[in-house]
Amino acid sequence: MIVTEQFLIDEFEKRCIPLNKRVLTEWRTKTYLPPLQSKGRGRTKGRRYFWSDEKVIERALLVDEALSSSYRGTKILMILWLFGYDVLPTSIRDHLLTGLSKVARLTRGKGEDHEAIEEHIYDLIEKYYQLASKYPQLKLRQDKPPSVMEMILNIFANPAYDLSDTPFQEGIADSIQSERDASSVPTSTSIIPETERIRNAELKWRFVHEHFSLSHMQDALAKATDQKLREVQKDVATLFAFLGQQLSGKPELEELRDWRVQAAYSVGMLLTVIDLTLRHQGFGHSINSGLSRLMTQHNQLG
Repeated sequence: MIVTEQFLIDEFEKRCIPLNKRVLTEWRTKTYLPPLQSKGRGRTKGRRYFWSDEKVIERALLVDEALSSSYRGTKILMILWLFGYDVLPTSIRDHLLTGLSKVARLTRGKGEDHEAIEEHIYDLIEKYYQLASKYPQLKLRQDKPPSVMEMILNIFANPAYDLSDTPFQEGIADSIQSERDASSVPTSTSIIPETERIRNAELKWRFVHEHFSLSHMQDALAKATDQKLREVQKDVATLFAFLGQQLSGKPELEELRDWRVQAAYSVGMLLTVIDLTLRHQGFGHSINSGLSRLMTQHNQLG
């Protein structure tokens, strides 16, 4: 199907959405839309400019929806990519790396050695709990002791965090104690021997530190090939399709459709980084198996 600029403008007009050729030119310049193709009309009759894929209509509507939700620049490219559209992989890689760099500055501060990072995290957690206590109306979570939050942030953000040192051991002990305090009814985990619970918790957080820390995420993104990013894009699309099916036909959840761009951006960014990091760490087979089972369930329900 051939889609001209005027045809696209008419489609928007049917939906009472203003659009003009100047805006379309701007969108193409920013690569929100693909470039126009052209075909000669014959001698002295000039050329005809168009898109050959009718999906450009849905893509343009998504761009308008993202702009209406206050997204701009590479954030819109990221949203388009998450919805399965072709976007330059370098744009996606750079956007995600920029986001992780901001997380690194927040969690690590300006220090580079592990002691400076630990000190920064200590101050960060202390300020958080002070803020949570001073302004209860913000409803900031305080269900974990500060020592546990420090441990988790160090495991995630501090490359040289020593898992044989006292702070880690204290964090593990405090996390188990907080779980015990929060559980008024005995659960399957509460009857596990204390030594086994400690060992399981240590193994879990060692796995995160050794395979899934902020440094591992940054490394996976920096080394991600275009092909690897396409694989991850398909993975995210599969998960979105499954989630969409779960929400379908449930009136109480239909209103969430108004937030689909915001949800796709927030959840999609997280899923992308997780998927890419796991694949980079050699867990691609496990991801493929899990998604295959999910798609089988999706097809059976569909």
